[in-house]
Amino acid sequence: MEGVCDCEQGYEYVKDECWPSISLIPINSTTVRLDHAEGSGGSSVAAGLLIPTFLIIIGVVLYFGARRYRWLQRFRQYRQRRYGNVLVTRDDDDDDDPPIA
Repeated sequence: MEGVCDCEQGYEYVKDECWPSISLIPINSTTVRLDHAEGSGGSSVAAGLLIPTFLIIIGVVLYFGARRYRWLQRFRQYRQRRYGNVLVTRDDDDDDDPPIA
């Protein structure tokens, strides 16, 4: 006795069984590899190491340059000195010493 087998949509009848159609098999996107040139990963590793190293060297040079040439002290002299609400002045002809309390 012979019968007729019908497979569901998306399946094909192969060797007495229904198999998923090759054109409808889902492809996992994480397994797809793009064609990369050989050795292209080395440039990203070099950039990942050279950029932080370069920034550290620049920071060290600026730090020692600021200490050597006293850049911070030069900026501090332009800062306004505040003494609260006390006015600190001294005349050129005032030779009198302040009283001892």
